[in-house]
Amino acid sequence: MPHDPSKTWLDALALLERDEAYLRLGAIAVMKRLTADNKDLVAPSAEVLQRALHQWEKDEPDLHQDVQTAAKELVATLTGQDPQQPGGPGRSS
Repeated sequence: MPHDPSKTWLDALALLERDEAYLRLGAIAVMKRLTADNKDLVAPSAEVLQRALHQWEKDEPDLHQDVQTAAKELVATLTGQDPQQPGGPGRSS
């Protein structure tokens, strides 16, 4: 059975909605791998992760630091931004 990157990407999106840090980390890792091979998934992945970060920061002040770091680093990679700079991924300007 051939691998369907779009289906895998949708599965990763579903895992981002879960509360468990290990599932979110797995979803971010899957997105990182998928975007390396499928450039058409780069922009939507960056957008989804940016929205997720904003939502998590608003709703989950005790968000697992590894999840936040992994998401910010992947957004920075996908968008070509520095995650430590103001206005970078997951930060309000």
